[in-house]
Amino acid sequence: MGELIYCRHPIAANPLYIEDSSHNIYSLEELSYYIRQNPYLVTSDLMSAELCDWIRDELSDEELSEQLSFAMNENVPLHLFVTRLLSGCGYLTAREIKDTIDVIEKLESLSDDERKKVRSDELLRSGKLIDAIYAYDSILGSGHDIDDALFADICHNKACAYAWLMFFEEASENYEKAFVKNKSVESLTGMLFSAALMEDDSRFKLLVGKYHIPEPRQQEIKDEIQKLSDAEEVKDFEAKLKRLRGDYSDQSAYMEQLLYILSGFRDDYKRISKS
Repeated sequence: MGELIYCRHPIAANPLYIEDSSHNIYSLEELSYYIRQNPYLVTSDLMSAELCDWIRDELSDEELSEQLSFAMNENVPLHLFVTRLLSGCGYLTAREIKDTIDVIEKLESLSDDERKKVRSDELLRSGKLIDAIYAYDSILGSGHDIDDALFADICHNKACAYAWLMFFEEASENYEKAFVKNKSVESLTGMLFSAALMEDDSRFKLLVGKYHIPEPRQQEIKDEIQKLSDAEEVKDFEAKLKRLRGDYSDQSAYMEQLLYILSGFRDDYKRISKS
């Protein structure tokens, strides 16, 4: 899972598979570490006979297995079930357990779409931009009735992902969807900057007229864009993309290298889009 974990309990011959994140777990310590690092991914699916059987049969901890089975049969809330699990392992400190449980308990009070949005936001924050876009799309395409505030937040954050990938047309369109619902200055600013960063300025002209943006503000945006465009890294960006397309015929390898290059521009974009 990325780092060494000291295990006092047995190591399972057969792992516990976490479907939501495609993880194989081999010990109680590893499971505790996973939950601590990914509280936003913990769902009621964890409360299962499969987990209890795995702890009993693979880890030889019959006592903890029985405690969790009893809690599950009593229909305890998810955060209490996870508290029993983490406490029974002994890998995390009391403070770490409390912090983790606080997040899980908070998520329990949210709707299904709100929980999915929080998890999608985590993908965005961790730089998994394409995964985040797909996750936001799955919420918007679920067919559920989504209130205006949640819809706007999803569209705004989806726009951020597109902007950091330098897909400025898609970014501008999603910022606009957010702005129509939330009337947020941040969404409006993102919409205008994304449009201004497009090669064709027709959308920028359309938007400043549609939303009655004063000329001084239009000029401020253009000046900020010009400063960014003058950077040597940006001037060299197109040449790098052409070389990448030739060097990486494999799509996943190409995207990995593209995201590495783009990571250098994200702070600049976030800075000017908040101006």
